[in-house]
Amino acid sequence: ALSLASPRRVGCQTRSEPGLDELVMPMMTMRIKQILSRVQQAGGEFGLLDGQPFVRGRAGTLTRDEVRFLRSSKEELARLLARDASDNAANEANDRETLKGGGDANAASYPYAWSGQALGHEIGIDCETTVVEDHSVPTLVLVSVSDGSTDFILRPDQLPAFLEQHEPAEFIAHNAAFDFWVIAEALTEPEPWWGIADAGRLHDTMFLDALIRLARTDEFPRSRDLGTVAREYASIELDKSDPYRTRFGELIEADWSGVEHGFFDYAIADARATILCYHRMKAVVESLKPCSDRFGLLTETLQVRAAIALDGITRAGMCLDPVRLEMSRSRYLAEIDSLTQRLLARPVAAGLFKRKRDGSLRFTKKSQKPQTSKKHLESILDQIAIANCLTPPRTAKTGTTSTSVKWWAQHESCDPFLADWIALEKTSKLYQFFAGLTDSRIHPRYQTLVRTGRTSCSGPNIQQLPRDGGFREMVIASSGTVLLIADYSAIELRTLAAVCEKRYASSKLADVLRAGIDPHAYTAAMFAGLSLDDFEQLPKSDRKQLRQRAKALNFGIPGGLGAEALVEYAKQTYGVELSIEEAERFRDRLIQEVYPELSLYLTEDSREVLAQNLHIDPEMLREYLCESMTGASRRIVRGETGRRDGQPYPRGFMNLEHTPDAESKSRPESFAGESPCGRGPASKTLLDPGRDADRARPWASQFPSGKKHAVSGTGGRRCQAGDVATAEGGVPDDSVRPR
Repeated sequence: ALSLASPRRVGCQTRSEPGLDELVMPMMTMRIKQILSRVQQAGGEFGLLDGQPFVRGRAGTLTRDEVRFLRSSKEELARLLARDASDNAANEANDRETLKGGGDANAASYPYAWSGQALGHEIGIDCETTVVEDHSVPTLVLVSVSDGSTDFILRPDQLPAFLEQHEPAEFIAHNAAFDFWVIAEALTEPEPWWGIADAGRLHDTMFLDALIRLARTDEFPRSRDLGTVAREYASIELDKSDPYRTRFGELIEADWSGVEHGFFDYAIADARATILCYHRMKAVVESLKPCSDRFGLLTETLQVRAAIALDGITRAGMCLDPVRLEMSRSRYLAEIDSLTQRLLARPVAAGLFKRKRDGSLRFTKKSQKPQTSKKHLESILDQIAIANCLTPPRTAKTGTTSTSVKWWAQHESCDPFLADWIALEKTSKLYQFFAGLTDSRIHPRYQTLVRTGRTSCSGPNIQQLPRDGGFREMVIASSGTVLLIADYSAIELRTLAAVCEKRYASSKLADVLRAGIDPHAYTAAMFAGLSLDDFEQLPKSDRKQLRQRAKALNFGIPGGLGAEALVEYAKQTYGVELSIEEAERFRDRLIQEVYPELSLYLTEDSREVLAQNLHIDPEMLREYLCESMTGASRRIVRGETGRRDGQPYPRGFMNLEHTPDAESKSRPESFAGESPCGRGPASKTLLDPGRDADRARPWASQFPSGKKHAVSGTGGRRCQAGDVATAEGGVPDDSVRPR
């Protein structure tokens, strides 16, 4: 049971904290109402006798802690019961007046009825609807509102008057996109409601909770239900298994004067919990000191507007061309079957595919390709690697040969088996898109907030339909409508130009963009030794080929790709073939001649940036960390445990063994008495997570107390991804991680 007498349960530090009464008292009231609702449901009774509150019920209805809580809250209980008695008397009087005038007695004969009262500037709002089915908007039954101290229930027909009366107010919901569309559908004139959302006055505790966790711990911002959020931020227990939750459809045709009070208590609890959580979240956000509130708290209002738009897309759906769909499905199945037969005809592939007892092949459900024996595939790939002097990457967990299609695709010309196997893998992966295309209308589901700031999509992933294969052509406009296509023009390069201009006061790339010139065409013309006018006169096929090469350079080189990585990136992403020598030459020319500001952008001292992120002296970092190790250092600080190719770092490099004997045996000779860079004692190595606190102290002592950085102190275990430690060697809280 929850004791609300202690301010610590609501995240407060002392009783003198500003706004404490505003948080504690409403939560006490809510807890009392929850207890009284259970007493009433169990056949008990409560009220005032000679001004003193009483609660009677069967033994076992309440826990001992709940009984103690009611006894310690007599004053608030008496005030609440007195107010309810007064409200009931007023409602009865209103009913009598309504009946005399021939009106609707249902208008004010239920708990929390609203009759024009004004609430505060911030209002929690929650919709109760009929059961949600398919992708349609459910029918609105009632709306609960609360400013944290006063609560009301609105009938759908009261919404316009309520919104008009509270025109400047801020509205807070949990999963605001759902409530938005429910209310928008219920209103005859929804424009004011749209205006509230568009003006950033509709807030969402679900998004704000996810953004706070993202800011604090960098974790994936998964959405959490109101019950979990209310428990964490406001110490309120919400029973989401309450049967009232799915019964609100019963109220549509009912006389609310005879409806069980539990319906209204359940609805009010959600609205009140939402507004109280929002108050606490605002305080948490202030403690994080965000750099801007242009889009609300941690961009929350921007996320709300995006969620409303994306939820609208989900509900409306998209139309598919059934003829093209079936033709493409048949074509891909035929291609998978043909590639399977070609592989079966190769002696090296004997035993590659799994079979049933009757000898027929086993197929995977989504991709429709034969199930593969991984050990047999690894064996074939090992043979090909040996025959062609290849060094394929190894898996981090087992150390076996990687079966990454992306890596082997670079060498598919080495062996006929590789070409057929890679083609089968790619074709079957494309076929998986058909798994979500089972109807003439699709309803893709979006996740508005992910770590990158972008969105994700599933069922199907309409955001990443393949360019080839006719997938995009399957999506057509519904009858009487058109498809509108819009795209940001070179948004990545515009961002890069803005950064360079801010840092270095000028940018050739910015000049090109301001002149209205296509940056890819400009780069292509420069590398072809042509003017822009001459470039535009080239045949279309030649222009496209040169522009594709320019895109690989424009996007890959500013991203920090070296020559080898650029070769792979150009081939995999744009189908452009480059040699190592060409990649090196193109890189030098792009950053020195075409966009010279990139030479400054790419030659910034990596160790200085890393030192800033770790809150340490750059000179000390240079002393113990050579330039060749900087990239690996950044990866480890980010929590990554392996190299870019997927292979783990050598044990000697990571220094993961803890005992002196194991340490001396596992490390190369050159690591025994000095750092991996050959500068200074090994106890001062930055990447030294396995040492005990005493041996790490000479290095750790140079950090300011309490700062977070990558030093020893993981309690004698292997260092885990994302481990950070304080200068004293302890593991810090989750509030800050090095970026």
